[in-house]
Amino acid sequence: MTNPEYCRLNSVDSVTATRDLKGLVESGLVEMLGTRRWAVHRLVLNQAAAQQLPIHLDELKLNPRQELAIKWIKIKEFITSQQYKLLSKTPISEITVQNDKNDLVEKGVITPIGHARSTRYLQNDSALG
Repeated sequence: MTNPEYCRLNSVDSVTATRDLKGLVESGLVEMLGTRRWAVHRLVLNQAAAQQLPIHLDELKLNPRQELAIKWIKIKEFITSQQYKLLSKTPISEITVQNDKNDLVEKGVITPIGHARSTRYLQNDSALG
């Protein structure tokens, strides 16, 4: 859920929505993906339940870039956005990189550590066998 969506659903202004969402993040009920105007919030409960199940790559329907990134993480233990972008044989946009990584996070395959440009993505403990 984005800040504008929260505003619309709860009939509040942007400042109130930001304060409410920040409180939910601090309480641990919601996690924030991205920063500032690109921030997306989602419930932690769903992610926790998904991480308890073993993940089978065949069931996830990953694209070739995501599969290559997972192989990279198995070898190097983490991947950054810049490394992800360089793995592709053809140039890809920052938006595509972000969408691919967000998809892997939502599927419970990787976990972001850090913020902004220093974010690294690690394999989840229960992920990928």
